[in-house]
Amino acid sequence: MEASHPLQVLLQSHLASDVSAVVHVSHVLEQLSPHYFAPSPHLQKWVTRITSLMHSKDPAARWAAICIAYRTSFLSRSLLIDNAQLWLGTLLPLLSKPEPIPILKASIRYSRLVLGVAVNHPEFQRQVAAPAIPRVGSALLTIAEKYDDLDMKTLAIQSLAQLVPIYPSLHKALSPRLFALCNHIFNGAAPQIMGGTLFATAADLYATLHFLGGKVGGAALWRNSLDAVLQSSWTAWLSLRTTFPASAAQLNQQSFGQFQTASGEAGNLPYTETTHDDPTTTAARNLDRLRSGITAICALLRAPVQRPVQVPIGHLVTFCWSLMACTADEEGKPHFDQYVRGAEAATVPHIWMQACRLLSCLAQTTQHLLASNASRLIMIIACRLEKNLEQPQKLAFLRCAYSLLHSCPIVGAQLGLARLVKATISSLSPLYLPESDTEPTPGGSRASKKRRREYQADNVLSTTKAMVCTTTGERDTVFAALDVLNEGMQNTELTPSTRSLASRVLLSILLSLPSIPPSSLSPDPSFHGRVMVRVRDICLESAQGTSYAMSKSTGLVLRSCTSEGIHQDLEMSNKLYSQIDLLLHPRRPPFVRTLPFVESISLSSAEESAEEAASRRSLGLTPGHGETSASSFEQSMAAVQVRPQPMAQDQQTPVAASQQQVSPISIELPLNSDPVVNLRLTEPSAVSFVPLPQVPLPPAPTTPLNPISPLPPSQKTPVTHIPPMVVDEDDNEEIPSIDLDSDSDA
Repeated sequence: MEASHPLQVLLQSHLASDVSAVVHVSHVLEQLSPHYFAPSPHLQKWVTRITSLMHSKDPAARWAAICIAYRTSFLSRSLLIDNAQLWLGTLLPLLSKPEPIPILKASIRYSRLVLGVAVNHPEFQRQVAAPAIPRVGSALLTIAEKYDDLDMKTLAIQSLAQLVPIYPSLHKALSPRLFALCNHIFNGAAPQIMGGTLFATAADLYATLHFLGGKVGGAALWRNSLDAVLQSSWTAWLSLRTTFPASAAQLNQQSFGQFQTASGEAGNLPYTETTHDDPTTTAARNLDRLRSGITAICALLRAPVQRPVQVPIGHLVTFCWSLMACTADEEGKPHFDQYVRGAEAATVPHIWMQACRLLSCLAQTTQHLLASNASRLIMIIACRLEKNLEQPQKLAFLRCAYSLLHSCPIVGAQLGLARLVKATISSLSPLYLPESDTEPTPGGSRASKKRRREYQADNVLSTTKAMVCTTTGERDTVFAALDVLNEGMQNTELTPSTRSLASRVLLSILLSLPSIPPSSLSPDPSFHGRVMVRVRDICLESAQGTSYAMSKSTGLVLRSCTSEGIHQDLEMSNKLYSQIDLLLHPRRPPFVRTLPFVESISLSSAEESAEEAASRRSLGLTPGHGETSASSFEQSMAAVQVRPQPMAQDQQTPVAASQQQVSPISIELPLNSDPVVNLRLTEPSAVSFVPLPQVPLPPAPTTPLNPISPLPPSQKTPVTHIPPMVVDEDDNEEIPSIDLDSDSDA
C-alpha cells in the first residue's frame, strides 16, 4: 500500500477544522520541511486551506493560518512568490484594525518576510511590493505610535528599520512621521520604565533615515542628524549638572554655545532646550535622554553610508571627556536644593557608563583618527580605575580601555599607560591576594592582639571559604582586566618596571591557579579553565621574541600543548604550532649579553628595582604582615653569612685571627621593611669590619697583647652600611705562597 503524502496527513488529521488547527498548530510548524512542498497535487489544497483559515471569524484560527503561511513561505520560495499577493492583500487590512496583538505580530513578520524577499525579484517588487510599501509603512507607524505594549512597539520599529534602507524612495513621504517617532522615544518616559531594547531599536531606525536623502543628500542628512542628537545629549547632560557650576563653566562658547550643524543650521530636536519637568522625575528623564542620545550616536557611527561622511571627532571626544570628568564631589552652588543635588549626584556612575559606551564605539569606528586624543583619554580612564569603583563601573571602564588600546594607536601616553596597567593589576587582586590580606592595626592592647591572632588562626583552619567571583559581572571583569593587561604590555611605551611587575603578577597567577579548586573560584565550573588558558596565552605572548627569551619559556610552551580538560579549537592549535616553531627556529639572533632582562629573572622581591618595588607596594603586593616579612627575609638571606674577620688597630700591629674575640652582629629589621635594604649593624665598633685577604701572617709574639677595650659610653655608636655582595667562587682560591728569599732578578 502506498504511503500517504505528508501534506495530506496534516490536512486530514490536524487542519480538518478551525479548532483542530489552533490546537495542533505547533505540531504542524514543527513537522513542516522543504521536501513537503515538492510538486504534488496536494499543494493547491494546502494553499486553499490556509486562505480559508485567514478568513475565519475565529481570531485564533486566523493567527494559526498566518503562522502556517509564514512557515510555508520561509521554506518554499516558489510558494511565496505565487501566493504573496493573495495572502498579503488579506493581511494588510488586519494591520489597520484593532486586532489582537498575536495576530498583529504574526502579520508584521509575514509582511516583512515578503517585502524583504522582493528585492531579488524586480517584477515581483514592481507588482506586489511597491503598492504595499506605503500602506505597510503607515500601518507600522500607527502601531508604534499608539500601542503601549513594548514588544509590539519594538517589533514595528524593527520592521521599519529593515524596510527603510530597502525602499528609501517609497518611505520619503513618511519622513516627518519617522523623525517625530524617534524624537518622541528619545525624549524619555520617566517615571515609566522604558527598556534599553526600545532605545536601541529607535536608534537603529534613526540611523537609517539618512537614506531618505538619496545618494547626494544622504551624507549631509547623516551629519545633520549626528549634530542634532549630539547637541541634545549636551543639553541632557547639562540638565543633570544644574547644582554643579564647575561642569557648566568648562563648556565655553567655542565648544557648546554656538554648536552648529554641518549645513550651518542648529539641530532641532524637540528636547534641545531645557524643559521644566517635575522635580521628582527631572534627573531620571534627563538620564533617559542622555542614554538615548548616546545610543543614537553609536548607531549613526555604525550605520552604513553611501558616500563618505565627515565625523566631528573633536566634538565627540570633548563630550566623552566631559562625561568622564564629572564627579559628585565638585563644589556646588552656595544655595541649592538638597534633593536635586542628591538626585544629580546619584546619576554620576550612570553617566560614566554611558561615556564608556560612547568612547568604545568611537574607538572601534574611527580607529587611528582618534590617535591625537588617545593620551588624555587613557589618562582619565586610568584615574577613574584607580578609584574604588563598583563592579559595573569598573567593567565599563575596563572594556572602554581595551577598545581604545586595541583599535587606536597609543602614542605619547607613557605615564597614563603605566597608571592604567597598575590599576588593571589591582582589578586582578582576587586571583593573587588572599582574603585576609589587610594589614593588622599596630595599636591596641595585648588582649586585642591575642584575640586577633586567635581569629586569624581559626580563619586559616576554616574549610569554608567564599568564592572569588560569584557573579557574572565579576567574571567578566576578570577577563576584561586580562585583555587590558595584554594590550597594555604590547605597547612599546610601557615602562620596564611596570612591564616587569605585570609579568610577575601574571606568572604568579599562572602558578597559583592549578592549586586553587575550581569550586572556590566561581560557581561556573568552566571559569577556572578559561582563566588559566587566557593567562597562559598572555604569558606566551609576552615571552615571544628572541631565542633567548623563548628558551626560558620552554616549559610554558610545552604545558600549553598538553592542556588537560580544555578544548582546543583549530585557531588555538595553529597558534601553539607557531609558538613551537618560533621556539625551535628563532627569527632573531640571541642577545649578546650575560644577563637576561629583568622581567625574565625578577621573580622575587630581592631581584626587583627600586621603582618596581615602589609600584608593588603601592598596589598592595606585599609578602604579608611584619612578622611574615621578617621571616621570609631571614629565609631568603640565610645563605648570606656575616663572618668575623681579623682586624687591626694599627697597620704595624697585626692581630692573629685565632686570638681575636668578636661578638656576634645583630640585624634590626623594621616591621614593614623591604627585602632589598641595607643591613644596619648595631655592634659598637670604632672601625668598619673589612675582610682582609688570607695571607700567611708571621708567628705571634711571646708577649700577650692587650685585648681591645670597648668604647666609652659617651661616644656615639657609628652606623656602618654593608651593601649586599655577590661572592665569586674564584675569590676563594688559595693564593700561592711567596718565597721572600728568592731573587726575582736572578
